[in-house]
Parts: sequence; C-alpha cells; structure tokens
Amino acid sequence: MPPQPPVRLAGLLLVTSLVPACVALVMNDVIVPPYVVRGHTGHLRCDYSAQDEQIYSVKWYKNSREFYRYKPGSLQPIITFPVDGFVVNTAQSNEHDLYLNQVDLDAAGSYRCEVTSGAPFFWTVQKAKDVQVVDLPDAVPSIRGHLPSYRVGEVMKLNCSSYRSYPPVKLHWYVNEEPVSRVSWTSVESWTNPEPFSMTTTFSRMTHTVSPEDFNDGVMRVRCTASMNGTDYWESQEISASRIGNVLPKSERSQISNASARTRPRLSLLQTLQIMFAVLAMLLA
Repeated sequence: MPPQPPVRLAGLLLVTSLVPACVALVMNDVIVPPYVVRGHTGHLRCDYSAQDEQIYSVKWYKNSREFYRYKPGSLQPIITFPVDGFVVNTAQSNEHDLYLNQVDLDAAGSYRCEVTSGAPFFWTVQKAKDVQVVDLPDAVPSIRGHLPSYRVGEVMKLNCSSYRSYPPVKLHWYVNEEPVSRVSWTSVESWTNPEPFSMTTTFSRMTHTVSPEDFNDGVMRVRCTASMNGTDYWESQEISASRIGNVLPKSERSQISNASARTRPRLSLLQTLQIMFAVLAMLLA
C-alpha cells in the first residue's frame, strides 16, 4: 500500500485548489480626472475585474469616510452618506462609475474604491487616488500701465493681475514672444494676495528701460500669461507699443546743454541799460 501524504500536505493542496477563486477579483485601477473645476462635475471610475465572482458591495471613501455604497441585487442598490464638497449623482452612478455634482473646494482629497466579493470568502480589493479641485481665475490676466508708444531710453512700468483663483496662478512675461528674464530686464517681481474662501489674487510688476532691441519692425509686443500647476489652464493678454523717435543718453544730453550755455552770448552793461530805458520810454509814452 503506497504511503499516504501527510495531513499538512493535503491541507496545502486544498488551499491551492481554492486560489483561482481568490485571484478572480482583481483591482485594476482607480481612474480620477487630473483636476475638477469648482462648480463642475467630477467623474471617477473603479476599474476592477470580477470574472465569475459574485460582488457583494462596492464602496467609495473620501479621506477614509464612506459616502457611497453599491450592493447589486438589493432593493435599494445605491446608498449615499452626506459628505462636504459635492453631491453624488445617483442617476448616473453605478458599480464602476461615480459622478459628483456641485463640486466645491472641500471635495479635494483622497478617494478610495473598495470592492468585496460574495460569500463564502468575501475577498476585498481596494485602491485610492487623490483628487484636486481648482477654481480658475475670474478673467484673463490684465495688463495695466502701458502707453501706446515709447522712446528708446524711456522707463516702462507694467503691472499684470490675475484675480481670484485657487491655487494661485503663476504669471510670466514675454516680449516679442521671448520669455522675460531678470537678466535681460531691469526688474520682474510677483506676489499674491490671499482672500477669503481660499481665493488668491496674483500680481506681477515689470520695470524696464526701453532699448532699440526691444522693437521688432518698430513695434514692441508684451504679453502676460497665467498658468496653474497641475492643470492645462493657460490664458494671456498682449499689448503692443510703437517706437517714437530716439532720445540721447542722459550724459550726452547734459553735454549738449552745457555747450549751449557756454556759447550763449552775454549782453554788456551798456546794452542792458539801453534796453531798460527803451522799455521805460514805451511805458511812459
């Protein structure tokens, strides 16, 4: 009679035979948008594979707090729980897709999808992704302080503003399509002004002494561009200024002024007295 396998090996073989049931439920990915604009709709997807495995429940959590539960076969398959930042669109949501309406800034956070199989094992798979919520600026960036034309040597002072956004935008300057750097321009500085409800207004100031190289065919084009990290947001405003005449450097202007003062003829004392008596005679006549 051949030897019997030990009980331990028999148990291992039994567990091995059950492995396919275990791996039948697989979490492929949690798909979230790169960002959601405040006031718009957010679409999240729980991408899992169940094969022949029965699904007991699909749950969504925001920052570890359950807010959505889907139980197939139940009289009420969808149950939602209140959470700040959005309203679940139950008409469109299902076991894979989750739609959030009226998204606010509070909706930002970590979203986790948890899928549980049916009896007898109740296997659970899960995965989480972060969702970013942004509030785009009220309008395109605005350039102020520009003149229709400039002379070479004149100091140009421009301000660019982007109003009310979250997170703050970054402002960039371009002259004739070339990026402005602190090396080639006199001064570029930016700062933000926090406002209530997490909104921020961003300012940037550029100061420059106009040079002949700033003009292309007699026209200088200056553009201010606003962008936001983590998004494809990009808006800009451009102004143009023409070149009028030329001005000499201050050192040359002072030399000409001094030369004119030296060559101007001076009146003698006799000539001065004659002019004074002539004016007095005209007044007494």
